[in-house]
Amino acid sequence: MLQHPRMPSEVLIQLHLNGRFFSRILCSPVDVRQLVVGWLFTHRLIENTDEIHALGVCEDLNDVRVELADVCLQRLDDYRPVTTSGCSGGEVASQDYLGQIRKVISSACVDMSVIPEFMSAMFTRLREACPSGGMHCASLIPIDNHSEMLTGCDIGRHNAVDKVIGAALLGGVDFGSSLLATSGRISSDMVLKAARAGVPVVLSPRSVTTMAADLADRADIAIVGRLSKPDRLILGNKKRITGV
Repeated sequence: MLQHPRMPSEVLIQLHLNGRFFSRILCSPVDVRQLVVGWLFTHRLIENTDEIHALGVCEDLNDVRVELADVCLQRLDDYRPVTTSGCSGGEVASQDYLGQIRKVISSACVDMSVIPEFMSAMFTRLREACPSGGMHCASLIPIDNHSEMLTGCDIGRHNAVDKVIGAALLGGVDFGSSLLATSGRISSDMVLKAARAGVPVVLSPRSVTTMAADLADRADIAIVGRLSKPDRLILGNKKRITGV
């Protein structure tokens, strides 16, 4: 694979679940284990990491093989994806759009004054991890302990979120007392990932789609978008954002 200091790397991995080919994922070749764990969770194929009996990533990163618990097998058969609005495509589970979205149960709030600090810390980590540029990032930030921030970087904004959710699942992080920051726009599928994990607040310097705003309201999630603009947006459960 071509390597260049000013070009972000991209690979195509083939995901095999319980011995059968299941999907292909275009991604950056870092933190692939975390990506797969987060992807399985946000696609509703697992409920927790205990349902993963084995996960192997081949040395050249072309194949990932996962053995799931028997309780997951019906979910594999029932899986019907929706193609997302990502620049290179993507998938989410169709039941997320067709079913009743679950409200996030959390009393967490965040003061508006500290949000720029969170975003600055995330982008600092992105520059350190990906000096070539051309990458998205996402961070899961414990509201009461910012130093334990987890960050995932990828060519795709959806993958970056899956990576940080996967890392949090593997690390036992409390989603309900954390916020999710992303470098990309907040579309409906990004809100669904946050709702699936139980994250109460989502931040972005970019735009927010109308369906994302509607889903956030239904899921009791607060969104703060357009943080890089003077006309920022606060949507969903606005009570979660204080000091406005």
